[in-house]
Amino acid sequence: MIAGKPVHIFQCNVNWKKLWLPTMVAIVLLGVNGESVVKAAPPVSTLEQNLWISGIRQDVNLIQSTHTAILANTGPVTTAGEKTKVHVPTGVSIIGDSVTLGTRDYLGQHVANSTIDAEGDRTMNLADQVLIAQQRNHRLRQDVVICIGTNALDGYRVQIMKLIDALVPGHRLIFMTPYNAQTQSDWNSSKLAVFEWTLPAKYKYVTIADWEKVAGQHPAVFAGTDGVHFGGVHAGDVLYAQVINQALKVARTKPCK
Repeated sequence: MIAGKPVHIFQCNVNWKKLWLPTMVAIVLLGVNGESVVKAAPPVSTLEQNLWISGIRQDVNLIQSTHTAILANTGPVTTAGEKTKVHVPTGVSIIGDSVTLGTRDYLGQHVANSTIDAEGDRTMNLADQVLIAQQRNHRLRQDVVICIGTNALDGYRVQIMKLIDALVPGHRLIFMTPYNAQTQSDWNSSKLAVFEWTLPAKYKYVTIADWEKVAGQHPAVFAGTDGVHFGGVHAGDVLYAQVINQALKVARTKPCK
């Protein structure tokens, strides 16, 4: 029909002259409907946009690091009986949840020689899996920062101990206490922070980064937010990075595992 040739539908001759008006009406109606759908759609918040962009950039970094790991594993194979010394990369590996994901770009620029693996709704058992996978691929760096706890499960003590046991020698471990402006003392996240503070006395290679305390002293950072995330608030980015860097200074005065 577009080419000007005759078209037959149900034994009826159809041509553009008969269809142009219904077609234009349909296009106008679709346009009006599309505009109303767009206007009715909820706006994307700054936090959602920040998390979305950070997630995409992290995926790109993961592809790049995986490519590097694959190339590294194509080297000479060790013969039976030979012992190889596992090299622990210098620098910082940060494993976090959605709070960390929201400030990922800033952290990457202000925590020297760091890699960041963050994901929304991540719990301690999932962080344990990330740590083990990075160790297996020889990508876990000397200083390991665990920014997990907002989504604390009932078995948080067991999961933390599993993570500590899974950590191979040659690393230092930094636990960042979680913060939630609405939290109560009987919440798992609060009890997890209390438990984390008992660890440095038992394990000399463990340090605490007290985000819970520092964040509580700066409520303006969370104005207009859910009291947990500050993605897109520059003052929050600065504070978060400062807490990690200060903890790293303390950790580096301690021995590795």
